[in-house]
This record gives sequence, C-alpha cells and structure tokens, in this order.
Amino acid sequence: MTNSMASEIWVLNMCDTEPDREIFGGMPMTQRTGKQTWRGVTDALPRFIDRCDSIRDDCGLPLKMTLFIRSDLQISEFYGRPGWALYAFGELWDTFMKRGHEIAWHPHLWRWSDKRRSWYQEMFDEKWIREECLKPGYEDFCGYLPVRISRMGWCYHNNCSMQQINQLGIMADFSGLAGMVSGIRNELPMHNYSMYDWSLTPSYPYRPSVADYRKSARNGEKALSVLEVPAATLRLPVVRRIKRIIKNVLYQQRFYQSPRMLINMHCSHQQLVLAFLKQQVQRAKQEEMPVIYSWYLHADDLLSENTEKAVLRNIKYLQNMAKKEGVNLIFKTASQVAEHILRFTGQTESPYQIKPGADSEARQTPIRVCRELPAVIDG
Repeated sequence: MTNSMASEIWVLNMCDTEPDREIFGGMPMTQRTGKQTWRGVTDALPRFIDRCDSIRDDCGLPLKMTLFIRSDLQISEFYGRPGWALYAFGELWDTFMKRGHEIAWHPHLWRWSDKRRSWYQEMFDEKWIREECLKPGYEDFCGYLPVRISRMGWCYHNNCSMQQINQLGIMADFSGLAGMVSGIRNELPMHNYSMYDWSLTPSYPYRPSVADYRKSARNGEKALSVLEVPAATLRLPVVRRIKRIIKNVLYQQRFYQSPRMLINMHCSHQQLVLAFLKQQVQRAKQEEMPVIYSWYLHADDLLSENTEKAVLRNIKYLQNMAKKEGVNLIFKTASQVAEHILRFTGQTESPYQIKPGADSEARQTPIRVCRELPAVIDG
C-alpha cells in the first residue's frame, strides 16, 4: 500500500435484497407456500438509490451500494429457480449497475422442516449445504452475472460453507462480524433467531484457515483462497453488557450473545453510533492501512422513512468527524475493497498485520451452546 492511502476510511455500504420480512408485511417463516412480497426491492430501494447521488465522499464521488441478491434453495422452492429475483427484477439491477452500484450473491441456508412447520437455518447437513443450496444458487446467479462477491444470510458460516464458496471461486466474502457470537444453548436453530460464531475473528481482512473459517491460517495451516472481510464491531459499554447478562438470566440463559454489537448506519442507538464512528476515525489516524467500515441493511428496512433519515444523518456525522480529524472518507463497493487488498498483496496474504491478541480482546469462556458453536470468546 502507498502512503497516499493512509488516514482513510473506506465506507462499504451493503444491502441484502430479498423478500420482505414478516414485520414489514411479508410472509411468515412458518408458511411454506404462498405469495411473498418484494416492496423493499421494488418501492423503497429505488428511492434510496436516487438519494445516494446526493451523498458525496471526499473524492466527490456518490455513495455506492453493493446489493446482495438472494439465490438459494428457498427461493427455488417458491419460484422454480434459485436466482429468480435476478431475472424477475433484471431491469432494475441493470439500471442500478449503470449508475455504478454493484450486484453480489446473498445465499441463505433456509431449509423447511415438516416437524417444526417452519423454515430454519441448516447448519449440520454438509451435503445439503454444498450440493442442494450453495452450488445451484451460485450456478443460477452466474447465468445472470459472474459471481465474485458473497455475503451469507444471517452472517452465518461454518467450515463447510466457507470451503464451498472457496471452491466455487468467490473472490471475497463479507459475512464476518469481528468477535461476535450469537447462539441458542442446547437447541437446534429456530427460524426467528440468528446464529453464528465469529468469536475468533479479527476486524481486518484475512484468508481463512481450512481448519477454522473464523481466523487466518497460521503456523503452517492451509489457507483458503477466498478473502474474508469482516465488519468491525463495538464492545458494548459496561451498563449494556450487564443488561444483556440480566436478560439472559431472565430468559433462563436460553440465548447467548457476545458483548459486542455491529453498528449499522441506520442504528437507532445514537450514543453507540457516535462512539463507534469516533472509534473508526481514531483508528484511521493511527493505522498505516485504510480502515474499512462496512455496514448493511435490508431492502425492506428502507420502507420506513426513519431508516433513510438515520442513514443520511449518521453518514453526515461520520463525514464531519473525519474532516475535523483530517481523515479522508471514501465510498467503496465490495469488489473495489477486495481488489485493492489483493492488488497490493499479490494474491497472497492480507496486508493488515496481525497484532498480539488481535484475534480476541478477552479471555476464552467455554459455554454450552448449539453443537455447531464450540467454545466462544467473551470479548
């Protein structure tokens, strides 16, 4: 990397584009057949894309979105093909791409259970994950556009899914959440609870170890070719961590979440947003490499006017903070971020140097969770 890239924040704006969720008038996850709605994609997203043109970075370039579009088995069961949304809304995607926005792959591991009468996140059937969900979704997506970038549904990965997207030739994945864990103790996944384990994951890009997708390959371990670009997260203040512990106790410790939080631009906790944005600006002043701030929302989030207002307000906050501290703010798409990193590393390893203790900020705390989630890092 050149010194000209110092004191920069690369802002990566991501949107998961999929059917409307039940809270926005979409179909319940306990329903296998029926008519899904896509108002977030057809109504709200175009309006927000128009607003993006008026938001400029320090290079004078407009805000760009990386739109992650569903292509997986659940979509195939509803519409007859995994990548239905790509072709059904093809004119919309073409318009967005002509304006500089990006299209990428967003597979969910939703699988129907007759026993539970609901969709759930499949985590254990590796053959199903590889052959019935990810591979067909990838291939149908490629019929519309070659796939280089992915982001998993509900930010979930395991060794099987990470190895599969690597085998399919994905250049970079943006699913990781640095140091975060979300799980259900002693139960199988449910349709209404997000489960993932990024407990060992740093806040910088890395090539995952074949043995453990959550961390970079070290000490002779084999590494995958795919680049994982995790989102930085905020360690919650003490008061909020205590509240989370109390909530776990009240609910008989059924759920577990690490004391960290992903701060998205539409986050309603204003104090946390400001604290996190300030943290990113200070990081940019100290780091030799550009700081990558990636955030995401769902298309149906934009059905609420408050979401759009919050995004515009918080981007302005970040711009003002960065300008005051002499830090350049640059909007990037996911492929631009990945290409910059790979260009300066010669396709080898991440330029973001591993610091002592960087993979975890606190002690290991083994707890009993769903069998896919081993020991977690309470950091």
